[in-house]
Amino acid sequence: MSPVQTQAESANAATKVLVSKVLRSLRIASLARLMFKLWPVTEHLTDNLAAHVGLHVKHPSGRPFLEEAIANGFSEMLEAQARQPEDEKFSDEVRLAYMRGLLRHLTLIFETEVRGSQGEAWDALSDGPLTQWLQQHAPAKVNMATDLPEYLANYQPDALAAALLNHILDRSTRRELLPILPRLTAYAD
Repeated sequence: MSPVQTQAESANAATKVLVSKVLRSLRIASLARLMFKLWPVTEHLTDNLAAHVGLHVKHPSGRPFLEEAIANGFSEMLEAQARQPEDEKFSDEVRLAYMRGLLRHLTLIFETEVRGSQGEAWDALSDGPLTQWLQQHAPAKVNMATDLPEYLANYQPDALAAALLNHILDRSTRRELLPILPRLTAYAD
């Protein structure tokens, strides 16, 4: 096994532990296991998001963005399930509701300012996962930005979300979600 494989496996294991911790804190770990078994792409999407932002990005509520996103995903999934006829409780619309809820506020990641010890800034669209970046640029500071970075100001929220999602997804998850990507990132609040 090469050192690169070992590092990737270690990062994947750390992501699984992080997601498990968040699911337990939200008291939805059992429900998540069932959903992830039924729809593996929901687990892949959740893991990809967790790997990219960890618990470092904060939601305006003060909670970690990842925690808020997962809670929102399950809330929207349960609401969609309640609207479905009994024989469609596990339909594609219910699966889509989880994923849309998970990604609903994805553009908040752009409102996070991260600076390394030499003043270098983390760019959510071009740099790798934040957790890795923080290790490479320690000590770093993570703060809520007052404004969206100027170079992003002319983009529509759904275009920014689609670009960020495309950046954080692994190749196989991206390929699986490509047909529904516009429905996942459509701005709706």
